[in-house]
Amino acid sequence: MTRVAIVGGGIAGLSAGICAALNGFETHIFEKHSIAGGLCTAWDRKGHVIDGCVHWLVGSKPGNSMHRIWEDLGALDGVKFVDQDEYVTIVQPDGRRLAFPCNMDRMYEEFGKISPEDRHLLDEFRRAVNKARGIDLGPDIGDPWWKRSLAVLALLGIMPMFMRYDRVSVGDFAKRFKSRELGLAFEHFFLPEMPMIFMIMSFAWFMDKNAGYPLGGSRVLVDGMVKKFESLGGKLHRRAPVKRIEQRDGRAVGLVLEDGSEVAADWVISGADLHATLNDLLDPPAPDQRLQSLFETNPPFEPLAMVAFSMPRFPEGVPLGVAGSVLRLDKPLDSGGKQVEGFSFHPFSVDPTLAPEGRTVGLAMVEAGWEYWNDLKDRKDEYQARKAELASQVQALLEQRFPSLRGNLELLDVSTPWTFRRYTGNWRGSYEGFLANKDNYRKPSPLTVQGVDRLLLCGHWLRNGGGLPTAAMTGMEAVLLLCKREGRPFKRR
Repeated sequence: MTRVAIVGGGIAGLSAGICAALNGFETHIFEKHSIAGGLCTAWDRKGHVIDGCVHWLVGSKPGNSMHRIWEDLGALDGVKFVDQDEYVTIVQPDGRRLAFPCNMDRMYEEFGKISPEDRHLLDEFRRAVNKARGIDLGPDIGDPWWKRSLAVLALLGIMPMFMRYDRVSVGDFAKRFKSRELGLAFEHFFLPEMPMIFMIMSFAWFMDKNAGYPLGGSRVLVDGMVKKFESLGGKLHRRAPVKRIEQRDGRAVGLVLEDGSEVAADWVISGADLHATLNDLLDPPAPDQRLQSLFETNPPFEPLAMVAFSMPRFPEGVPLGVAGSVLRLDKPLDSGGKQVEGFSFHPFSVDPTLAPEGRTVGLAMVEAGWEYWNDLKDRKDEYQARKAELASQVQALLEQRFPSLRGNLELLDVSTPWTFRRYTGNWRGSYEGFLANKDNYRKPSPLTVQGVDRLLLCGHWLRNGGGLPTAAMTGMEAVLLLCKREGRPFKRR
């Protein structure tokens, strides 16, 4: 039986593992951590579960290609979803608030009252979202050519809308507002660098209830995928960090683990961090400029420091919603190597499984400097003191902005960009991959490495914009390519 060795048990590695096992390959996943999931992760503190990943999942509603992917991977077995009425609330230093509803008619009415002169622009956004509703961006991975052709034909009706907004950034669109309040708000509802089409599609999914929050968070998705992988005969090797991808005569022939043990394989698939795969796991580093140049031309998502608190489940005046709230600050906060003018705060109040009765986890997410935290990590006392200082500053700002939290916040944990790097290996401590912008998001990266045969790649770095869907999709695509190379039909279920 053809043996496949997969580096990394994140969503991409699990997806590739499930598909490889389903297609008759002897499949082994080697994960450095004690648990699978990679960046799709959660951890326990003081009887609470801190979820470092999932706020919403595209494909929560049956009847579309992304839902079928999650179903085929076992991620949705027994999972229940919650849909929320609001996406995010901007909270200004003076207490003024602006909530972005998931319903576009409500958005039009409420924002139109704030700035009647911008109603035409609000209606333009509303119409674009409504036009995108119900659209399946398929085809399904592995479909025959005729099904792929039909899927493309089905998209022809919205292609003019896509072509109009895929070259316009959220920031560009925001500048068109005459109201400074709405213009600034749009910039902060979504990342300003991202193409406007991302924001349009996201709100179309919210309207269609196809981007719900999975009760149980990241763990239930990962647990379902691990169960599916192992039920197919796949072997998940935990606490098995890979030191090197072994090569011979220009092809990958297996792995060498950190403990010195060797694993022979007919094929290697790396679902690990792309930068680490190219420069650390391959010796010498891969000369493939198609991939190496990505790190010179594409900025990653800014790394985060996360400060987690235990708090009352439904405190008065604290916004909930898909992404919680964004607190704008009257003076910058030093988050370690970066002066930030605001941060997000996400209470997980919709999920009673994450905390003791009557409590929930409130997660503050603050952009932070990679170099600063990476340099500080080796000075342990300073590192811990700086974490405590940041937590104290964030807590003070939360209690100032939300009086109901005064005396009701208990610190659970602080994670930094170095935490992300240490546990997942993700380049520069980023929480996703490359940030999508209007110039790069249409440029998918190859799943092969020039000069190294029988080595395939998967993961969120290979599709600008990152995220769980791209990780799952590239895992499937890698095995589709594997099956083609092996001359066997590809199956998903």
